[in-house]
Amino acid sequence: MANDDNHAESIDKKRVKSLIGVVSAQLGQRAYSTVNGLLLTILVASRTSSAVAITFAVTSGRLLNWVTYPIFGRISDRANTKMGRRTPFIGIPMIVMGLGVILLPYSKGYWSLVFIIIVIRQASTAQNLGNITVVPEIVGRSRWIRAIYLIVFGAVIINSIVKVNVLLTWNQHNISTWASSFKIAGIFMIAGGVLVLLLVRESAAATQLAKAERSKNEPTVIQVTKSIFKSRGAFQILGGAFVFWMGVGATVTLGAVFFEKICHASAPTQTAAGIVTLAALLIVGLPLGVIVSKHFTRHQIAMFCPLLGSFVFLAQYFVNNIWYSVLISTIGSPLIVGYLISISPMLIKLLPSLGGFGERIGIITSPFTFISVFGGFLASIAVDHFHNYRLIWLFPFTAGIVHFIIMIFLKSEYRDTKTNIKRVKNQLKERFTLLRQNRSSLFKGEVSQKDADGNVFLDNLEKWATEVLESGLKDKTNKTDSPDF
Repeated sequence: MANDDNHAESIDKKRVKSLIGVVSAQLGQRAYSTVNGLLLTILVASRTSSAVAITFAVTSGRLLNWVTYPIFGRISDRANTKMGRRTPFIGIPMIVMGLGVILLPYSKGYWSLVFIIIVIRQASTAQNLGNITVVPEIVGRSRWIRAIYLIVFGAVIINSIVKVNVLLTWNQHNISTWASSFKIAGIFMIAGGVLVLLLVRESAAATQLAKAERSKNEPTVIQVTKSIFKSRGAFQILGGAFVFWMGVGATVTLGAVFFEKICHASAPTQTAAGIVTLAALLIVGLPLGVIVSKHFTRHQIAMFCPLLGSFVFLAQYFVNNIWYSVLISTIGSPLIVGYLISISPMLIKLLPSLGGFGERIGIITSPFTFISVFGGFLASIAVDHFHNYRLIWLFPFTAGIVHFIIMIFLKSEYRDTKTNIKRVKNQLKERFTLLRQNRSSLFKGEVSQKDADGNVFLDNLEKWATEVLESGLKDKTNKTDSPDF
């Protein structure tokens, strides 16, 4: 018996190796995200002056992703290899991405650049899905939060290294200085991919779970999609979210070019502005957003945050200096935070209830990818036609007004409830307390089959969202039933 106890308490060496590999995968992904947006857009803009051509190149991979997300998700759910079902979908694509990122600044023409971007994007799609789904299958859901601490810590370090290199070496007028940032990111990604292939192995419980899932009858994509529309107000909530995301998509692709051409902001300046904007979101947007969510109903927030936010985007139309843009974004940040706090539980309740973990994530991601690309193309066509990059800000302005109109007709039993921040904090505290009481060592103990099932995480997330919404409904009922004095 003593030997059994000692065995149970011994460090699981395979899990330690797997965690090193998973952290390495996240480091590579963070390196990619650092060059993927701003730096890639500026690189493409150096090859063509057409806004449509820039948008096509930057979004060329995403034009396919709305289809490949659910496909890759389903394939990874059903895969059966000696490395496990997720490892090949993380390691191999990451190596491909790294090689592609290194080659980007050396591509000779526009179309060779587009081809490389398409390959990188499809590899990134497979790698992203694997990254999301692999952690519980290695350490279990009960250890997931602590594993994510390690991942985030490493990701911040890599992100900082790449951004510091941009600040120190990037010369906007000398294209030859751009390559080092892409090289550093690519090397991190290749190294991460190799470590994943060598180290990451799923737990025995995850292997058993994968075998059991392969023996089940698969729900069709249509059945999985239909499971999203199980709640009242689903069409209005998703419709508003899609409109918002389309408006944002119009600025994401061409925003870097706008700041370069109109505000004369180089890549280092835009990188610094992004860091300041994030800090302002945490310092200003978060606390004020909490106040907004406490004092207004979900219906009021669903209508008026997009409406007021539309005028924040309109103010960006008149910006000539990127730091004015940062100030405007700071002013608008409480609206975004307040909206997310109040409406996110209603969005979470719309998660698909059928399919494997990877497929469910793919189904969620796919339509937002499509609508974002669609918004980007609409904006680029307008820019090319009128020769005015300021027009990109009119799309989120219009989207905010349309969002407001859609939400007027929101049909949900939760529409007149408010977010009880104190109760939400207590609910989170109770869950973390339960995790601490029942927690297992990150590197020790066995992972059960239920603990390795990522679907349970999505199911529990939906239950938590329901608890939050129902508590708001009870508060409203109690207030209505209470006598007036």
